[in-house]
Amino acid sequence: MNLEKYQQYSRIARGLEQADLVLKDARIINVFTEEIIRGDIAIQDGIIAGIGSFQGKEERDLGGKYVCPGFIDSHLHLESTLVTPAELVTVASRHGTTTFIVDPHESANVSGLAGIDYILEQTEDVKANVYVMMPSCGVPSALRLLISSAVSVTNVFILPSSPMTLQPAIFSYSC
Repeated sequence: MNLEKYQQYSRIARGLEQADLVLKDARIINVFTEEIIRGDIAIQDGIIAGIGSFQGKEERDLGGKYVCPGFIDSHLHLESTLVTPAELVTVASRHGTTTFIVDPHESANVSGLAGIDYILEQTEDVKANVYVMMPSCGVPSALRLLISSAVSVTNVFILPSSPMTLQPAIFSYSC
């Protein structure tokens, strides 16, 4: 986030500037404090700028409806579901999962980078956050130079150029 945006969000949070959208009269579930807070949610550029009492350019009255953070599926093997990645993410996101972190070790072992590219392409336009981590395990070579049977160490350094790929700090060579 650049400094100008940060300053704008700060002004909105302090009530000095109106947000683009304010969700009025919500019951906000705070998963950290285990409280339900009654209030408004100020949203700017798709980011929650504040919770409290706000005025917005557009306001929607929630009439006391509950609002909670989206769920994060932190380790998912899309290939095991027997449906396309786009279909799985679309259906799961309807039930509250907003972020998926995919471990493509099966796709990578069988198809290499093409398997990972397939997942990235399939989930590019879904209405959820989908990140693909580097495969968590693979078939080790005698010299331990291969992450999997099809993804080489050389290729691993190509993937992080995509903003939707995550690279673990330590690779696991046995499952």
